[in-house]
Amino acid sequence: MTPPFVLIVEDNAVTQSALTRDLGALDFRTHVVPSAEDAWDHLNKAPPPDIIVLDYHLPGEDGPSLYRKVSLDPRFGNVAVIPFTALADMKNDSHQDILTLRRGTEMNGEGQLLGIVSKGGSEEVNAVPGALLLALANALRTLNVRCPPKLMAAIRDYLKQFTDDASNDPMSGWAYFLHLDNHGPE
Repeated sequence: MTPPFVLIVEDNAVTQSALTRDLGALDFRTHVVPSAEDAWDHLNKAPPPDIIVLDYHLPGEDGPSLYRKVSLDPRFGNVAVIPFTALADMKNDSHQDILTLRRGTEMNGEGQLLGIVSKGGSEEVNAVPGALLLALANALRTLNVRCPPKLMAAIRDYLKQFTDDASNDPMSGWAYFLHLDNHGPE
């Protein structure tokens, strides 16, 4: 099984390193680009990734602009995009537009609502947040790609903080929801 490939579009060096290190440890292949322009260039020259982790604020073209280009290009119809931003924690209403990103809105007027993953209010992320782990697993589910066992173990560890009952496996519900347990697609 070929490990899933994630294109990381992120301009912060600390966050780039953390995502590359942590996703690599979870059996993902990664490639990092620091700008939307570099991401578009990569997408036009290389095989498409399975997933794009896309920062909102980038030098030059911003993340939502790149997202619109990707979502309108049929070559990338099977590429999952995960918006990843510090803005999701801000209370400033001027950033309300990040909550309305939709895949394909311009094509058919409806589109698919995106789940935006928070960086916890800071551009520097030192480890992959649990919400990003869940978003990655959900993206793989929608692509019918088997979730790496190390990712499922990391999600299990993350979810344990939300249960008080040591005998209750917090993964049981998530594995069913994600359809990515050991009996999932190859």
